[in-house]
This record gives sequence, structure tokens and C-alpha cells, in this order.
Amino acid sequence: MHALLTAPASFQRYVALSPSLYWANRKIFAEEATLAARTKELPAHVFLSVGGLEEAHDIDCAMVSNIYAMEARLRTRAFHGLNLSFQVFPDETHMSVFAASVTRGLTAMFGGHGNINNWAKVLNQ
Repeated sequence: MHALLTAPASFQRYVALSPSLYWANRKIFAEEATLAARTKELPAHVFLSVGGLEEAHDIDCAMVSNIYAMEARLRTRAFHGLNLSFQVFPDETHMSVFAASVTRGLTAMFGGHGNINNWAKVLNQ
């Protein structure tokens, strides 16, 4: 998320699985506001995900609330070129969400509904 919001041209695709948006007093939200003040362009494919049970595990981190807030911000800004996908895995914790998220994230980024040949083709370009 930091790379996306501070150096968005670094990559074309971003997969953020259970990102720690609470870190440093929610600094990432300030980075998003700085980007929005600077540009209306964000040409990137972004997949955000979180386990629905993460908030219950540690309310102070507010993993679920924060990702909903970030997703809403990014959609409200209507950045040109932003292709945003978002998934909450309701029965997953921070420790269990990775397996489901990585597969869904790769599919969102490279298409093919799990077709590894499509992923390999894009990665080799």
C-alpha cells in the first residue's frame, strides 16, 4: 500500500493481503490524501483483502474497519486508471486468510480464474 500511494508507477499490479493500515497511527491514510491532492491518476490494478474475523482477534488494529475505510476512499476519489478489487473472507483470521487471498489476488490481477498459464504469460512479459 505504501508503494502504491507514494510511488504508484513502481508497479502495475498490487495485491494487499490483510494490510496493516493501522500502522504508525494510520499513516497510510495520510499518504492516500497526499496522493489525491497531487493527482487524479492512479493507473494500477489493486486487490485488497482481509479476513472477516481479524477485527475480533485484535480490535486495536481494526483490520477490517480500516480496509473498508481505505476501499471507500479509493473508490470515492475515482482515480483515473484505477482498477480496484476488494474481498472480505468472512470466516478467516489473520493467520488463515493468506491461502484464500493469494489465489483470489492472483486471479484478480492476471485473470484466467486460476489458470496458471495466464499468470505465467503475464509474468514473463
